[in-house]
Amino acid sequence: MKKRSVKKYHGFKRGDRIGAAIHRIIASALLAGFDDPRLTEISITAVEMTPDNRIAKVFFSLFADEKEIALARKSLVATSPVLKRKIADELRLQYTPELRFLHDSSQQHVLRMESLFDQIRKDEENKNTDTIDDDE
Repeated sequence: MKKRSVKKYHGFKRGDRIGAAIHRIIASALLAGFDDPRLTEISITAVEMTPDNRIAKVFFSLFADEKEIALARKSLVATSPVLKRKIADELRLQYTPELRFLHDSSQQHVLRMESLFDQIRKDEENKNTDTIDDDE
């Protein structure tokens, strides 16, 4: 029986490579610009593919309130046919994946945590200066 040769791609799965390419295509399309001004502030943070590579979960970041995030998601969904066409032209896959847009709030959580840590540091500094003043 003949052994089948398996190509190794240094630990990256095909879905990871497709996701990275879709990330690049969508990010460059958003930089090139659309008529919708809500898309100018959006950053694409990641693209995850389902195991069958039929659905691409596109994570975007936007520093805004929930209403503006919902409007931005609607704008992204409205531009998805154009984005899918660009993906199909560049990648030439058997199936162009469906694009699902999800808000990535991790950067907002990081900023919130940093501000909380800053507040704790300030409180500690104030506490230390208060105890020094009391000792004198």
